[in-house]
Formats: sequence, C-alpha cells, structure tokens
Amino acid sequence: MCWPSSWPCRRRWRIFGTQLINTLRRRLVVFLVPELAARLMILRRSPTLAVPFENGLARRDFVELLVGFGALGQQALRRLVMNGQFVGSSMRAVVVEADGETRAGAFRREHPELERCYA
Repeated sequence: MCWPSSWPCRRRWRIFGTQLINTLRRRLVVFLVPELAARLMILRRSPTLAVPFENGLARRDFVELLVGFGALGQQALRRLVMNGQFVGSSMRAVVVEADGETRAGAFRREHPELERCYA
C-alpha cells in the first residue's frame, strides 16, 4: 500500500512495524494474496474430503477442475498437487483457460519437476 506522507497513520504504521519487528526479533514473512487464497482453499476444502478411503487406501481417483490459470489458478494447482496425491489413486487436473498454452508454459518453466513426474 502506498499512503501519502501527510497521512498520520502512515507514520504510526512505520513506527509500529519497526517496533514490532525489533520487539519480536522474528523474521518477516510476506505472502501474496493468491498463495493465501490457495492455502485457505486447501484448509477449507481439503482433497481428503473428496476421496473415500478404506484401510488407508484411496478408493477412487482425484480429479480437479481449475477455471482460469492466472496467479490464483497456478497457486491452487501447486497446493492441490501437494495435497491431492493418495496411495491407491491417481490425480488428474483439468485446466480451462483461454490463454492456456502460454500460461502452462510459464508454469512448466517454473516447476520443471512436475513435468518430469507427471508427463
């Protein structure tokens, strides 16, 4: 956020932020909105709720549908790959995107290990 320097809250926030960081002596971690949204999706709608299990094995495959493959769609796919793989089933992702080839190429370039494991 960018606040005009004349706003009193800007100065208070800067002072508060510095004091908070100095007081806690912790590292500051910044999350982007798409990453937080993808984490929240996994927290609220976990893939484990969609797949029935019996004796520790998944009884059917996990199929996901992502509409759009922008920043949020890519983060969602990353989180679903991390949380949607179960013994006894396979995972499949269906992505619907108008500019799919370009965005998929960028995603593959950022995550080459997925191409090796799932191609």
